[in-house]
Amino acid sequence: MKNIIGVCTLLLLFLCGCSAEDSMQQELPEGAIGVRLIAMGMAEGETSNSESVVNEVEGFRFEGGMLKEVFDRLNPDTEGVCHLQPLQMRGTVYFLANASDIIQKAALQVDKTTLEEFLDLQATASEMTASGIVMSGQIELSTDMTSTSVILKRSVLRIDLDSPFEGIQVNNLSFASEF
Repeated sequence: MKNIIGVCTLLLLFLCGCSAEDSMQQELPEGAIGVRLIAMGMAEGETSNSESVVNEVEGFRFEGGMLKEVFDRLNPDTEGVCHLQPLQMRGTVYFLANASDIIQKAALQVDKTTLEEFLDLQATASEMTASGIVMSGQIELSTDMTSTSVILKRSVLRIDLDSPFEGIQVNNLSFASEF
């Protein structure tokens, strides 16, 4: 009898539990979106935490090819969730993590910066690693959206070469196609 009560109690707890998406929705003010930022590490090989750390995040909402809104200093909580409250629930929000130097240099302006100019931003290797590795992601807004997840992709490629031969030195490396 005790086993049946125990199993029923566990089943009840399991069925009534909240998911991470539910907890994001419950804490949001009216008109806000909870965005879980997921930093992608390397698919293979050794990786360090410094390669997927998000130090700061900014969001840029584009609509009709024009910058309409900037969300600066989006501070993700311990679960990687940040909140934003768009003026309009339409368009695309582009997220840039660890890119404060690049953003400052670009001097992006609402209703002046085009999507094409934004996507053509360029940076040196040192700028792309100054505050951690720059990462980017995007979401399409919709009127019924209250929470979502964004995968942040690294902007810096790392190539690890492994050779069974000792004393070999790589002097040149070329790629056959663009990334």
